[in-house]
Amino acid sequence: IPARATIKLQKDEDDNADYYVVDLVDLEQVAPPKAMPPDFLSISECGATPDDVSEDGGAIYDCIFQARAAVKGLWIPPGTFEINRMTPDVRGLSVAELTIQGAGMWYSTLHGPFARFYCTGSNCRFSDFAILGETTVRDDKIPDNGFNGGAGSGSRMENVWVEHTKAGWWIGQGNSNVTNGLVVRGSRFRNLFADGVNFCNGTSNSVVEQSHFRNTGDDAVASWAPSFDGGVNSNNVFRFNTVQLPWRANCFAIYGGKDNRIEDNLCADVVTYPGILIAQQFDAWPFSGTTTVQRNSLIRAGGPMWNQEHGALKIHAAEGALQGIVVKDLLIDSPTFAGIQIQGPNQ
Repeated sequence: IPARATIKLQKDEDDNADYYVVDLVDLEQVAPPKAMPPDFLSISECGATPDDVSEDGGAIYDCIFQARAAVKGLWIPPGTFEINRMTPDVRGLSVAELTIQGAGMWYSTLHGPFARFYCTGSNCRFSDFAILGETTVRDDKIPDNGFNGGAGSGSRMENVWVEHTKAGWWIGQGNSNVTNGLVVRGSRFRNLFADGVNFCNGTSNSVVEQSHFRNTGDDAVASWAPSFDGGVNSNNVFRFNTVQLPWRANCFAIYGGKDNRIEDNLCADVVTYPGILIAQQFDAWPFSGTTTVQRNSLIRAGGPMWNQEHGALKIHAAEGALQGIVVKDLLIDSPTFAGIQIQGPNQ
């Protein structure tokens, strides 16, 4: 569709509903499907079949081990592959030291309530496919996130679409696989019951960039360093992301940690919480070094929750004093309540 073209939405004579609601129209140029690179093993070679009702989880599970043994990547061809039953690992399809690639997020799809991965080591590399889950309620006792687990070192997610799961990627659960240097880039996170991406349990030197988040049920992008589980999150950055309509919690949040940054992002139409929250909260390690919030746009941010009126940018000293917080060059447009809010017994 060329620049300045006109898009027409048309009601035809045989469209007989009383009314129609056009909620959203997304338009973009979609590249042709990618071809399988050399030295990859296709899940079709292991028995997975696209675009039918057959169960593909077992075949994909076996194919992961075959690809690793052959020192190959794992290829997801075009089509939709169903994962409706639990694989032998209850957490999901376990991955380490493996590249998993598809033909593109518009073409290669893993679908079903157990369409999820668990990173068990380093070099978990995902690109160019979609996960469409079937999560219908948030239950934090089960790992029904698109991606789970600490990412070790050398891990990447690029051009991946995650929708209808609990979280997109909850990173860094436990102490056995601390995340260092993870890159999440060019990905989409839509219609979730919890966070889009949560850096947790000592995640450091990692980045979320050039990604899009819409309708998340908790923080779209967060760094949380809980003192009761894991180390201090340090030197992480969230940059050049777009977040729209988080239906619960914030566009961006940092809970404790050292030298973390939120830069050059767009946050729009927050329903219940701040657009950006910097908080000593949830038993996080104290803030240290310099936490930087700069060059972000907060459009119609802030909202009512827990009998409070939250500002577009909120700094919350709930469980201790904050130090080293630098905020500059923000655009705050049409906040629901305050533009900037500082709150807490330790401010």
